[in-house]
Amino acid sequence: GRSGGRPAKLYRFNDSRYRVTDEFAALSPPSVQR
Repeated sequence: GRSGGRPAKLYRFNDSRYRVTDEFAALSPPSVQR
């Protein structure tokens, strides 16, 4: 896992952002991606 000096809140927040972005990328066609 990623064990740095990062707070759990920040890690969870970033994880959620990446998850949402990944979902959008998977749902959206490649042409829409920048």
